[in-house]
Amino acid sequence: MDSDHAEERRTTPWWPEMRGNRRNSGALEVPCNYTGGHPWSVPTGRGVFSTPVIDAAANCYVGSADGTMYAVDAGGEVLWRFATGGVIDSAGLLVDGGLIFGSGDEWLYCLDLDASGAEGSARERWRLRALPPEAGGQQVAWWEGNVVAGPGATLLAGNTAGHAYAVTTGGELVWAEGTGNAIWTAAAVGEDGTSYWGSLDLHVRALDAEGTQLWATPTLGFVVSSPALSSEGVLYTGSFDGSLYALDATTGRQLWTFATSDSIYSSPALVESQGTTEAIIVASTDGCVYAVDARGSELWRYDTGAIVRSSPALSRGPGGDGWVAYVGAANGTLYALDVASGRRRWSIDLTSSDEHLADRRSLNGSPALSRSGVCIASEDGSIWHVPFDYPLHSDDPRGSIDPGEPMPEDCVRLGVVTPGGVTTYDEVVTFERTAVIALRLQVRDAGRSIDAVLGGDLVVSSTPPTELTWRASGDGHHLFVRARDGWPADAEIALSVSGTWQPYGPDGGPSAAREFAESARAWIAPMRTTPPGHLEVGSTLRLWRLAVSLPSFAASVNQIGFDSYDWLVKIDDVVAHDDGRSGTVRAHVRGARRDGRGDLVADPTSPFDFHMEGSYSGDAVRLVGSGVVLPFSFGEVPTDHLELAFSLDPLGAARPGASMYAEVIAADVPFYGPLLVAFTRLADRDGRMVTAGTFLIEAVAAPES
Repeated sequence: MDSDHAEERRTTPWWPEMRGNRRNSGALEVPCNYTGGHPWSVPTGRGVFSTPVIDAAANCYVGSADGTMYAVDAGGEVLWRFATGGVIDSAGLLVDGGLIFGSGDEWLYCLDLDASGAEGSARERWRLRALPPEAGGQQVAWWEGNVVAGPGATLLAGNTAGHAYAVTTGGELVWAEGTGNAIWTAAAVGEDGTSYWGSLDLHVRALDAEGTQLWATPTLGFVVSSPALSSEGVLYTGSFDGSLYALDATTGRQLWTFATSDSIYSSPALVESQGTTEAIIVASTDGCVYAVDARGSELWRYDTGAIVRSSPALSRGPGGDGWVAYVGAANGTLYALDVASGRRRWSIDLTSSDEHLADRRSLNGSPALSRSGVCIASEDGSIWHVPFDYPLHSDDPRGSIDPGEPMPEDCVRLGVVTPGGVTTYDEVVTFERTAVIALRLQVRDAGRSIDAVLGGDLVVSSTPPTELTWRASGDGHHLFVRARDGWPADAEIALSVSGTWQPYGPDGGPSAAREFAESARAWIAPMRTTPPGHLEVGSTLRLWRLAVSLPSFAASVNQIGFDSYDWLVKIDDVVAHDDGRSGTVRAHVRGARRDGRGDLVADPTSPFDFHMEGSYSGDAVRLVGSGVVLPFSFGEVPTDHLELAFSLDPLGAARPGASMYAEVIAADVPFYGPLLVAFTRLADRDGRMVTAGTFLIEAVAAPES
């Protein structure tokens, strides 16, 4: 690397931190001119949920749940990998020729980008260990807060242990201010050095340059949305209570709120002109991207039809005119929206071509902008680069330039939700015979989606006739349907639902209930012969890359934690029925780790250690656990019911469509139980929180002695 190139990169990083700049505006004054090229992607070993940072040479740096920081050049070639001892869930910071980022191993790292390490690696400058947790809601000190440039030569970062840190660029601790819970946001920084943070203690707070708290303003939900500071001194941030807040940055006084229909995980972006805020762009897990003016009035909304956790990034339009907002959705689609009109400029579907990863398509990470395009990462583990306006200049079938929303103007309909959380209406999804099938009610009126809640008087039936049980989610958006004795094999089924729905909020209530009768279709996998050797006593399966897609709240607070799970499922007992194709099975599930030889072995220090039992029919397996305890960063969560449904191929891998279903008594969740019941719509009438998701399975060979 020549010295001039190194100096350019060292002094002028292009997208140096999670939201692009110290105020977290998420905007870059670069026109989205198409300069050629095609999208490219780079795989990692696990899901990626963090935001890339980009230097002036267009090199992209992003961490993965596989515990590795990746450096990728402008053409998609991996320059180096740097392994840590834990998941990497936060964006790095490019400053003074270094890359600073945190890891789940409780260390904050600084890598020297201008010094060569071993081949294929980067050289470590320094590392800083996090302080032990002092927040009552957390038991670990993972660095999940995004690192940003603070005042002077300091860095600012928050972590799961509940501290806001100021650190010198040389790795020395300046101060650490404790809060009531984890800090996962990137701090916004004012000209006077004041920093603004969100926390899981339900507050937004301001700290002065010495770390002294100036004010703390409460919300009614977790705050993981990184605050954006306007030039006029207004702070904008989202909350899990579903509202966008506008606060006076000097006093913390609430100026206004804007309500969406579900949690806001996304960080807002600011459309500014000559120091005036013209619009705030923010997304919600209700699936919509919203534009709100500086008085809190809605300008437009665009409904993607999928959960959105990604934070919008803004570039100028071609030639520097207007603005374009980029945001990812849980259906694997990257959207480019015209900010003036709220219409789709283009979109591109980045779903993996690997059938085992295709349902792990969520673009939960946020986009970063390079000189030539958009960088974003996927839950399937891919790091993507899409050239600006690429779909406008190609006939790539993955792209779309339809300006409208991907749904009807008016409808009351049921969609089938894949185990990975993607709602489908026009395609027939294949499920295993033992799966719990999730349905989603969608109501649209005059082009606007309504927060429609299913009533308690539902009747569900199937064709062909099957004995069913069902349960609605706490928010009334989803219905989970189970066939008592399994679905009919190799058949298309129609699920018919009748009853009432009503709008949630001020217009809701019993008087607003409306009758409906709708149906949805699914395909049930055929009966196959059980693969030999993979469901015998003593055989072991690896279950990994768990994704809990429903409710949106679950993935929003623990998406990278689920993805990092590694379980060994050892078959303890198999009893065959007389037909020779079905029987019962018992299994022992243990947490796993890699030993010194790289073999996957049971981890005696893992908190995962439980038994499951169930049945098999052909190659389809159903395992059920009662009272299984799942550890989180804040404590152990007991599940009242845990169910795994999957089908094994001849190599011992789960075929696409593996599904998880679980029920948790919300009040039993440690520390957060009362909050979940009082401030969220997660618990149903029985106090249960229903969750669903997917996972991967593969056969594990016994390690050599």
